[in-house]
Amino acid sequence: MDEAKINGISEGLPLIQYAVEGPGLCRRIESADTGTVDVVNRQAWEVIERQVFLARAQVLAGKASVLLYYMTANQMDPALLAKFMGIARWRVKRHLKPRVFSKLRPQLLAGYAALFKIREDELRQGLFLSAVYEKGQ
Repeated sequence: MDEAKINGISEGLPLIQYAVEGPGLCRRIESADTGTVDVVNRQAWEVIERQVFLARAQVLAGKASVLLYYMTANQMDPALLAKFMGIARWRVKRHLKPRVFSKLRPQLLAGYAALFKIREDELRQGLFLSAVYEKGQ
């Protein structure tokens, strides 16, 4: 788990909250106490990390293509991945099968690689690299 996840989502900055003062009225409140937010955020990251671990295990067991790992690591489901790729959801689901994935056309493979910000050969080889949000800009 990286340091920001351990130290808290706000990284020492005040948390902005709003309090209702009456019908249609609210007031902005700054709070240095982010404890609850940090606990919930930490729990959410633990769930995500577990899902990524399980996806990786399925790929290693030959039950899914490496596309499952990248989809999960980037917090996507087949519908969202299909939308980003401009293809039908059923096609993404087929691409999650190792046998189908191994026969993907170069254009599709290039699209997936570009989306996940990795090289085509890294995707084809089944390497487990970082998620897009972990790579920075």
